[in-house]
Amino acid sequence: MSSTLVEIIACSVQDALNAQEGGASRLELCSAYELGGVTPSYGLFDSVIDACSLPLAVLVRPRPGGFAYEAREIDTICRDILWFAKRGASAIVCGALNADQTAIHRDFMKQIREACDGTNLVCHRCFDVVVEPIETLALLAEIGVSRVLTSGQQPTASEGAELISQLVRAAPPSFEILAGGGIR
Repeated sequence: MSSTLVEIIACSVQDALNAQEGGASRLELCSAYELGGVTPSYGLFDSVIDACSLPLAVLVRPRPGGFAYEAREIDTICRDILWFAKRGASAIVCGALNADQTAIHRDFMKQIREACDGTNLVCHRCFDVVVEPIETLALLAEIGVSRVLTSGQQPTASEGAELISQLVRAAPPSFEILAGGGIR
């Protein structure tokens, strides 16, 4: 019998405590959720780690907007990743697309993977805009990503259930497909 894994987004210490008390399995920490989420402050991370015992994935995204980054932004992303990884993040949630935002930027994702320093890497919903999701899944697994957060390229995960199901079937055995978006 399998148990249901519930990952909750937290933007504050109180969010994290509420999620823990409500039975969440793990947390994803971010700031500015209303803008699609950006990297939380170091102080917020430390406060949540101190207050909560759940595994804590951290969104690393330097700005709202698209997911195509310049080399200097990737440097900032990698510095943030290393900071969170060294201080107990259970996973880093991040992703980078090519300039036209149709595919994963392979080189940048490899840099991001290296910065994780052994911490699990999760590809966030930038995955939901790639043109070839099944091929992208294989590329992410090859790079060393451990899970993908997706709504099945639809506004909500329930609307994207068909693609999510295809991704689950296509994923390597140890790879996790995490449905997200509109789930309550």
